[in-house]
Amino acid sequence: VSSCARAGPKTSATENVVMITADFMVATLAQNGWFKPAAMLASLQTHRYQVGNKPGYKSMPSDFGHLLPDLITAADEAGAVIMALYGKVDARQKEDRSPVTAADEAAEAVILEHLARLAPDIPVVAEEQSSQGIAPESVGDRFWLVDPLDGTKEFLSKNGEFTVNIALIEHGVPTVSVVGAPAAPKPRSRRD
Repeated sequence: VSSCARAGPKTSATENVVMITADFMVATLAQNGWFKPAAMLASLQTHRYQVGNKPGYKSMPSDFGHLLPDLITAADEAGAVIMALYGKVDARQKEDRSPVTAADEAAEAVILEHLARLAPDIPVVAEEQSSQGIAPESVGDRFWLVDPLDGTKEFLSKNGEFTVNIALIEHGVPTVSVVGAPAAPKPRSRRD
């Protein structure tokens, strides 16, 4: 789930996880006053974050880290829905002229169902709902940020470079996040 198809030559997959997770809706969130990009960028420049304790990295504190296994399950299930529709759906244009497919919407529904069960009191800003004008009145200092299929153009071109993104944003910074790459080759076990 943590693999990332967009890791560049000078950035690690972990650095890309944080950037991709935040990338898809920064403008929308800033426009609505829900997100403070300057605070996040300052934080990213000061620290390198990742789950775990590797040298040179600082783990982001959150009271919701225990949800990570459930978030991985949500991303995996959304990825399975996406892959079931891979190469089988057409796109239509959203108001902003970006493409959307039935895979985007079905994956978002799966994720929203999980989040409603896991943390019903935390508001959710989800890309496809937001593009339809459906958004929480206010998100406060803590909210879920969801892009169910980041890379719809890549999904449509069948190049495999798309991800499922789920992040908990606290005080303008992603603190718990999962990026799933459903089309990425699965690691082989030693028994294979």
